[in-house]
Amino acid sequence: YDFGVASVHAFADMKVASGDKRREYAIKAPVGPVKMGISRATKGTKKGTEFDAQYALSKRTVVRASYGSFDDAGTKSKARRVKLVHSF
Repeated sequence: YDFGVASVHAFADMKVASGDKRREYAIKAPVGPVKMGISRATKGTKKGTEFDAQYALSKRTVVRASYGSFDDAGTKSKARRVKLVHSF
């Protein structure tokens, strides 16, 4: 759903052959010149949370930074990324 200032996304599998249904929730909103977002996903024993920030350098070029923490049946890990994204 897009509320103008913020958007909320929800996703859920209705039927999966493996039995592990996936659920995702995300909220995105602009904070000044930066677009901020946070998402949460689960699938069986796997869980993850990710925070994302985007800053537009131009109409077609964006710097993205994200941080995520993930848990798979007790095995925890973290990921950090910085990307320079250009659309052609």
